[in-house]
Amino acid sequence: MSRCSVVVVVSESRTFLATLANWSLKGRLLVWASRLLVVTRLTLPQLHSLLSSHWTFSMMNTVFLNLEQPRPNLRCALYGHLPYTPVGPQVQQVALWTPQRTVILGSKVTIFPEKHHNFYGSVVNVTGQPFMPFWGEVVQGSEEGRSTVTRYTGSDYYLLETVASALNFTISVTPSASWQELNLCIVPHHRRRPKLVRLTFSTARLLSNRYLQDFQTSLDEKIDDRGPLTGMPEDKWSQFKQVVTETDTAGTAPPGMTDTKDKEGIIARWEEHFGQLLNRPSTVDQAVLEQIPQKPTQEDLDIPPTEDEPAITIDGVQLRCVDSFKYLRSTISADGSLDKEITSRIQKASQALGRLRVKVLQRKGITLCNKAEDLTYIRL
Repeated sequence: MSRCSVVVVVSESRTFLATLANWSLKGRLLVWASRLLVVTRLTLPQLHSLLSSHWTFSMMNTVFLNLEQPRPNLRCALYGHLPYTPVGPQVQQVALWTPQRTVILGSKVTIFPEKHHNFYGSVVNVTGQPFMPFWGEVVQGSEEGRSTVTRYTGSDYYLLETVASALNFTISVTPSASWQELNLCIVPHHRRRPKLVRLTFSTARLLSNRYLQDFQTSLDEKIDDRGPLTGMPEDKWSQFKQVVTETDTAGTAPPGMTDTKDKEGIIARWEEHFGQLLNRPSTVDQAVLEQIPQKPTQEDLDIPPTEDEPAITIDGVQLRCVDSFKYLRSTISADGSLDKEITSRIQKASQALGRLRVKVLQRKGITLCNKAEDLTYIRL
């Protein structure tokens, strides 16, 4: 689905709308740039319940156009769920429509209200595993020595802190035991299609002509004894695989070969194979090789390098040896660490937010929605 599309759903069934919300979340059908308009006719308690209990309706860019009064006093209202307000999450009427007065917007609210420009001090749970330089954990003892405090570092955590400060929320780190535990939360699960039959023989054995003839003969006999295949095409294919698996000669090796299943035997067989492969007699004429002109040997290439600074000159300019330098907007250090890179990015984030605070956030002539959009499009 396009990221900037407007999706309109018309239904009076609460069951259908709840199912739509669940499958949209499971299938990742909507992103924040998509706008979902639900046209329905429900009572206010039913409407509040739907908007509050489903992620697709409460957290995504969704509004409900509800028919509240039929003709002749036709009246429709637009409702949206605001997850973060000074008084907590609530369902708010954002607009009203009547044939006489057309659309009447609520005060300081757009038809698709901004939901995440200000979290009003809410607590946002995050989780992660130590993976430097992006995420680190440092356990420190308290001054009394009776308890321990876990402090977090790394570029990802510092970025979260900067976003939390700009959007007015608090980070609460939920500990996780392993990466597998994280995958249960963030990786969508897909149902695996079961395999009908697993073949118990290797098709490489069919390269032997004698083995191939024996296998074909045995397979023909098995098919004749079993009779014709019945059922749907999938059932026939499954039955044929079963016949192939049960063929007597499928589990035997070609003449002159034995199956090796123990580890030592497999290693010995590979040694024998590569010994024969690498020790084949050469068919190259030595006299032809001697006629190829030889380059003189450069003895200086065998001299080990010294500890002096290398002298590299480009267009007559000698390059200086430095401890760090910029490459593709990243700081590369001589010791391979990312300390300078992390410090540089934190400084850039602080400078950008500082300039934005003076020029945008503190200006009263800019609406709160535009300020939130400016924070969204910051690129360091």
